[in-house]
Amino acid sequence: MADKKDNKATATYIPRPELGDTFADGVAGFVFDGQSRTLRLEFTARRYHAQEGTQEAAVTTTPVSRIVLSQDAIAALVNAVNATSESLVKAGVLQRRESASNAEGTSALN
Repeated sequence: MADKKDNKATATYIPRPELGDTFADGVAGFVFDGQSRTLRLEFTARRYHAQEGTQEAAVTTTPVSRIVLSQDAIAALVNAVNATSESLVKAGVLQRRESASNAEGTSALN
């Protein structure tokens, strides 16, 4: 029997212009399932609600999307985030900050 990794067919991308965007301003869940080797992400958005008799708004956070990524999709996401981070550092949008507690000398982004 052929190994799954030896049998990678080229997938054709089919665009879906009717698929809408989902805005999120937070991540509430970030869980890796070692058994199924998937990563589950839950994105959230803050909602502001006017309150009668006060100028202060009530704020709630609500889930807006849940995504489950396969092992290959996790690798693709990590690579895309790393490449984007490097581009943002080069453009001056993000800055590297050295972590004093990190003995390996790697840095975090700010």
